[in-house]
Amino acid sequence: MAGDKRRVDSAVLRDLAGATQAKRDRLDTFYNECRSRVDSAPRGWSTGEWDGTHTFMLHELQQMDKERQELVDRARIVDVAAALAVLPNPLSAWRSFLKLFQPASTTPNRPWTAQDQALFERARMIQGLAKKSGYTLTQDEFLKLRDGSLGEKGIEAQIDRLKVISEFRHIDQMAAEKDAYGTAKGYSFGNADCVPASAAMALMSIGVRPPGYSTGTSAGALVSSVRHDMATTDYKDGVNQDGSYSNSEHGIGMDDKDILNINGKVPGVKVSNSTKYDSVTIRDSLAAGSSVVVSGNFNGRGSGEPWAHDYFSDKATNTNHVIAVTAYDPVSGLYTVNDPGRSAAITVTADALDKFTARNGDAWTFTRIATAP
Repeated sequence: MAGDKRRVDSAVLRDLAGATQAKRDRLDTFYNECRSRVDSAPRGWSTGEWDGTHTFMLHELQQMDKERQELVDRARIVDVAAALAVLPNPLSAWRSFLKLFQPASTTPNRPWTAQDQALFERARMIQGLAKKSGYTLTQDEFLKLRDGSLGEKGIEAQIDRLKVISEFRHIDQMAAEKDAYGTAKGYSFGNADCVPASAAMALMSIGVRPPGYSTGTSAGALVSSVRHDMATTDYKDGVNQDGSYSNSEHGIGMDDKDILNINGKVPGVKVSNSTKYDSVTIRDSLAAGSSVVVSGNFNGRGSGEPWAHDYFSDKATNTNHVIAVTAYDPVSGLYTVNDPGRSAAITVTADALDKFTARNGDAWTFTRIATAP
């Protein structure tokens, strides 16, 4: 909107410059006519009065020239500001824009080319799509999109991916149940939403919208929606026949078939299963841009492992559980684990992760894929 207003302002400034030029031309014509008459006046005619008028009219012509040039210069500045308005970082924007007018040749300025116009229009398109999505691009994100080869649909999808990643947050399955149902029964191991909660986090961490997700969707609604779309049978889809929340069905565990059912249900992702997963293969998958959901077992907790949870007793044994692993830090060697049985994400060592997965070693890799235009 600001860019459109600036274009209108620059057009007005150019119209004023044109009007000033027209007035200047009329005055110049009148000046030349007067001078011609003075030059052809009979001998003995006093030119004293004309000398003062002559000086005044020349001064007016000079002032009009100056005014017209100022209007043209202001219009150019406004056009530059309109181009910069589509860029997210003003300082970097000025530097980037000024480079357009610093060619390798000795010419201080160059005319606006078709390539410049195409770049300008692409920048406006990108900013318009970002504004439509409600996401503010960083300077690096903007430049990658501007200088890349993606078309409008591809750019729109990339902006949505960045937006979803920016909104990714940890999901506590117990808090989600309380949000959706009004109470949480997880203290007695009645809540079995670790699979849909982990799947939702795995999807969002790679920029894929989980089923039913939009900005501001509550954790309870999100987990319920993901469970409903994942479930391969009605008795564990999380809702009663009338569509209301079924607390008992949220206490039924989900399995490999349910997780793989995401394929074809959620656009933009491929879920692959493996029974040979350890910290190394998880690290490699994360490095490739995927996220990983792994199953494990609580047996042996209390021996220094980070699986005590915020809800369950450390004495519990032989309890299967599913978590999402969403990041790896090569400097510290730690993995970011989004355990839905905890109130916040934690970091764990490779050894701790291997101990957890070794007892119930299924894993599912979530990989973002291109969607049909």
